[in-house]
Amino acid sequence: MQQTKVYSIRKINSGEPSTAFPNNNLWKSADKLHTFHQPWGQEKYPEILFKALHDDEYLYLKYVVQDANVLLYEGGNGKMDVTQSDRVEIFLSADPQLQTYYCLEIDPSARILDYSASYHRVFDYQWTWPDGHIFVTADIGSTDYQVDIRISKQSLNQLGLIHNNTLRAGIYLGHCVALPDEGKQNARLNWLTWIDPLVENPDFHVPSSFGILELT
Repeated sequence: MQQTKVYSIRKINSGEPSTAFPNNNLWKSADKLHTFHQPWGQEKYPEILFKALHDDEYLYLKYVVQDANVLLYEGGNGKMDVTQSDRVEIFLSADPQLQTYYCLEIDPSARILDYSASYHRVFDYQWTWPDGHIFVTADIGSTDYQVDIRISKQSLNQLGLIHNNTLRAGIYLGHCVALPDEGKQNARLNWLTWIDPLVENPDFHVPSSFGILELT
Protein backbone atom coordinates (compact mmCIF):
# COMPACT_ATOMS: atom_id res chain seq x y z
CA MET A 1 0.00 0.00 0.00
CA GLN A 2 1.41 3.39 -0.97
CA GLN A 3 1.97 6.07 1.65
CA THR A 4 -0.66 8.80 1.84
CA LYS A 5 0.57 11.97 0.13
CA VAL A 6 0.22 15.31 1.89
CA TYR A 7 0.17 18.79 0.37
CA SER A 8 0.60 21.70 2.80
CA ILE A 9 -1.56 24.79 2.31
CA ARG A 10 -0.09 27.93 3.80
CA LYS A 11 -2.24 30.48 5.60
CA ILE A 12 -2.17 34.07 4.40
CA ASN A 13 -3.37 37.40 5.66
CA SER A 14 -4.29 38.97 2.37
CA GLY A 15 -5.07 42.46 3.63
CA GLU A 16 -7.59 42.57 0.80
CA PRO A 17 -11.39 42.31 0.73
CA SER A 18 -12.59 38.77 1.46
CA THR A 19 -14.19 38.70 -1.99
CA ALA A 20 -10.79 38.95 -3.72
CA PHE A 21 -8.41 36.26 -4.93
CA PRO A 22 -4.81 36.32 -3.66
CA ASN A 23 -2.46 38.55 -5.61
CA ASN A 24 0.66 37.29 -7.37
CA ASN A 25 2.95 38.12 -4.45
CA LEU A 26 0.84 35.99 -2.10
CA TRP A 27 0.83 33.10 -4.55
CA LYS A 28 4.64 33.12 -4.50
CA SER A 29 4.45 31.80 -0.93
CA ALA A 30 2.37 28.75 -1.91
CA ASP A 31 3.92 25.30 -2.23
CA LYS A 32 4.05 24.16 -5.85
CA LEU A 33 2.60 20.80 -6.83
CA HIS A 34 3.64 19.81 -10.34
CA THR A 35 4.10 16.03 -10.18
CA PHE A 36 1.13 14.40 -11.90
CA HIS A 37 0.73 10.88 -13.23
CA GLN A 38 -0.89 9.51 -16.38
CA PRO A 39 -1.70 5.95 -15.25
CA TRP A 40 -3.70 4.79 -18.27
CA GLY A 41 -1.95 6.06 -21.36
CA GLN A 42 1.30 6.90 -23.10
CA GLU A 43 0.27 10.06 -24.96
CA LYS A 44 2.01 13.37 -24.42
CA TYR A 45 0.28 15.43 -21.77
CA PRO A 46 0.51 19.05 -20.64
CA GLU A 47 2.56 20.32 -17.74
CA ILE A 48 0.37 21.12 -14.75
CA LEU A 49 0.97 23.39 -11.77
CA PHE A 50 -1.35 23.32 -8.76
CA LYS A 51 -1.13 25.68 -5.80
CA ALA A 52 -3.37 26.40 -2.81
CA LEU A 53 -3.60 28.96 -0.01
CA HIS A 54 -6.10 29.69 2.75
CA ASP A 55 -7.12 32.45 5.11
CA ASP A 56 -9.73 32.70 7.86
CA GLU A 57 -12.63 32.62 5.42
CA TYR A 58 -11.59 30.85 2.21
CA LEU A 59 -9.66 28.09 0.57
CA TYR A 60 -7.99 29.25 -2.66
CA LEU A 61 -6.94 26.90 -5.46
CA LYS A 62 -4.97 27.69 -8.61
CA TYR A 63 -4.33 25.47 -11.64
CA VAL A 64 -1.99 26.45 -14.48
CA VAL A 65 -2.04 24.06 -17.45
CA GLN A 66 0.43 24.38 -20.33
CA ASP A 67 -1.97 23.82 -23.22
CA ALA A 68 -1.92 25.84 -26.43
CA ASN A 69 -4.96 24.05 -27.87
CA VAL A 70 -7.79 24.40 -25.36
CA LEU A 71 -10.88 22.41 -26.37
CA LEU A 72 -14.33 23.40 -25.12
CA TYR A 73 -17.50 21.52 -25.98
CA GLU A 74 -20.72 23.43 -26.61
CA GLY A 75 -23.42 20.79 -26.78
CA GLY A 76 -26.27 22.58 -25.08
CA ASN A 77 -26.28 20.16 -22.14
CA GLY A 78 -25.59 22.72 -19.43
CA LYS A 79 -22.96 21.81 -16.90
CA MET A 80 -22.60 18.31 -18.36
CA ASP A 81 -20.78 19.81 -21.36
CA VAL A 82 -17.78 20.15 -19.04
CA THR A 83 -17.36 16.35 -19.22
CA GLN A 84 -16.48 16.67 -22.91
CA SER A 85 -14.00 19.55 -22.49
CA ASP A 86 -10.56 20.30 -21.12
CA ARG A 87 -10.96 20.67 -17.37
CA VAL A 88 -9.36 20.70 -13.94
CA GLU A 89 -10.86 18.70 -11.13
CA ILE A 90 -10.85 18.39 -7.36
CA PHE A 91 -12.80 15.84 -5.31
CA LEU A 92 -13.28 16.38 -1.57
CA SER A 93 -14.37 13.54 0.70
CA ALA A 94 -15.93 13.61 4.15
CA ASP A 95 -14.52 10.17 4.97
CA PRO A 96 -11.73 7.79 3.90
CA GLN A 97 -14.16 5.29 2.36
CA LEU A 98 -15.79 7.90 0.06
CA GLN A 99 -19.20 7.25 1.54
CA THR A 100 -19.88 10.94 0.92
CA TYR A 101 -17.76 13.12 -1.34
CA TYR A 102 -18.15 16.14 -3.57
CA CYS A 103 -16.75 16.75 -7.03
CA LEU A 104 -15.81 19.95 -8.83
CA GLU A 105 -14.83 19.84 -12.50
CA ILE A 106 -14.13 23.26 -14.01
CA ASP A 107 -13.24 24.06 -17.60
CA PRO A 108 -11.11 26.96 -18.94
CA SER A 109 -14.22 29.05 -19.58
CA ALA A 110 -15.07 28.81 -15.84
CA ARG A 111 -18.04 26.48 -16.28
CA ILE A 112 -18.55 24.37 -13.16
CA LEU A 113 -19.71 20.77 -13.07
CA ASP A 114 -20.52 20.15 -9.40
CA TYR A 115 -22.06 16.96 -8.03
CA SER A 116 -22.14 14.78 -4.96
CA ALA A 117 -21.16 11.13 -4.96
CA SER A 118 -20.73 7.98 -2.93
CA TYR A 119 -18.59 4.90 -3.49
CA HIS A 120 -18.62 3.37 -6.02
CA ARG A 121 -19.55 5.88 -8.74
CA VAL A 122 -23.02 6.73 -7.46
CA PHE A 123 -23.42 10.30 -8.73
CA ASP A 124 -26.04 12.97 -8.02
CA TYR A 125 -25.73 15.57 -10.76
CA GLN A 126 -28.71 17.51 -9.37
CA TRP A 127 -26.63 18.50 -6.34
CA THR A 128 -24.87 21.86 -6.42
CA TRP A 129 -22.30 23.50 -4.20
CA PRO A 130 -23.98 25.79 -1.62
CA ASP A 131 -24.99 28.97 -3.39
CA GLY A 132 -22.70 31.95 -2.87
CA HIS A 133 -19.86 29.84 -1.45
CA ILE A 134 -17.80 29.04 -4.55
CA PHE A 135 -16.29 31.48 -7.04
CA VAL A 136 -14.25 30.78 -10.15
CA THR A 137 -12.19 32.83 -12.58
CA ALA A 138 -10.45 31.42 -15.64
CA ASP A 139 -8.17 32.73 -18.34
CA ILE A 140 -7.05 31.20 -21.64
CA GLY A 141 -3.66 32.41 -22.86
CA SER A 142 -1.64 31.65 -25.97
CA THR A 143 0.25 28.76 -24.37
CA ASP A 144 -1.70 27.89 -21.24
CA TYR A 145 -4.91 28.26 -19.29
CA GLN A 146 -5.46 29.10 -15.64
CA VAL A 147 -8.33 28.36 -13.30
CA ASP A 148 -8.68 30.00 -9.88
CA ILE A 149 -11.20 28.72 -7.35
CA ARG A 150 -12.32 30.30 -4.07
CA ILE A 151 -14.35 28.13 -1.68
CA SER A 152 -15.71 29.33 1.63
CA LYS A 153 -14.62 27.49 4.75
CA GLN A 154 -18.17 27.86 5.95
CA SER A 155 -19.36 25.56 3.14
CA LEU A 156 -16.45 23.13 3.65
CA ASN A 157 -17.39 22.82 7.31
CA GLN A 158 -21.08 22.59 6.49
CA LEU A 159 -20.33 19.62 4.24
CA GLY A 160 -18.15 17.97 6.88
CA LEU A 161 -14.95 18.23 4.84
CA ILE A 162 -12.51 19.82 7.29
CA HIS A 163 -11.19 17.55 10.05
CA ASN A 164 -8.39 18.72 12.37
CA ASN A 165 -7.26 21.28 9.78
CA THR A 166 -7.06 18.71 6.99
CA LEU A 167 -9.11 17.89 3.91
CA ARG A 168 -9.16 14.59 2.06
CA ALA A 169 -8.83 15.40 -1.65
CA GLY A 170 -8.07 14.13 -5.11
CA ILE A 171 -6.56 16.54 -7.65
CA TYR A 172 -6.94 15.74 -11.33
CA LEU A 173 -6.94 16.97 -14.91
CA GLY A 174 -9.00 15.86 -17.87
CA HIS A 175 -6.92 16.72 -20.95
CA CYS A 176 -9.16 16.78 -24.02
CA VAL A 177 -7.41 15.41 -27.10
CA ALA A 178 -10.42 15.50 -29.44
CA LEU A 179 -13.94 16.86 -29.10
CA PRO A 180 -17.00 14.74 -29.88
CA ASP A 181 -18.11 14.74 -33.48
CA GLU A 182 -21.13 13.33 -35.27
CA GLY A 183 -19.53 9.92 -35.49
CA LYS A 184 -18.23 9.80 -31.93
CA GLN A 185 -20.35 10.07 -28.81
CA ASN A 186 -17.69 11.21 -26.36
CA ALA A 187 -14.57 13.32 -26.39
CA ARG A 188 -11.18 11.60 -26.25
CA LEU A 189 -9.43 12.42 -23.00
CA ASN A 190 -6.19 11.73 -21.19
CA TRP A 191 -6.44 11.49 -17.42
CA LEU A 192 -3.87 13.08 -15.12
CA THR A 193 -3.82 12.66 -11.35
CA TRP A 194 -1.81 13.85 -8.36
CA ILE A 195 -1.88 10.31 -6.94
CA ASP A 196 -1.78 7.18 -9.08
CA PRO A 197 -4.69 5.10 -7.72
CA LEU A 198 -3.03 1.87 -8.93
CA VAL A 199 -6.15 0.51 -10.60
CA GLU A 200 -6.27 -1.13 -14.01
CA ASN A 201 -8.97 0.98 -15.68
CA PRO A 202 -9.34 4.78 -15.63
CA ASP A 203 -11.10 5.69 -12.38
CA PHE A 204 -10.55 8.60 -10.01
CA HIS A 205 -13.56 7.65 -7.88
CA VAL A 206 -11.62 5.34 -5.60
CA PRO A 207 -10.08 6.02 -2.16
CA SER A 208 -6.56 5.31 -3.42
CA SER A 209 -6.61 8.45 -5.62
CA PHE A 210 -7.08 10.76 -2.61
CA GLY A 211 -4.43 12.45 -0.50
CA ILE A 212 -4.43 14.97 2.33
CA LEU A 213 -4.51 18.79 2.10
CA GLU A 214 -3.11 20.16 5.34
CA LEU A 215 -4.08 23.67 6.42
CA THR A 216 -0.94 24.99 8.11
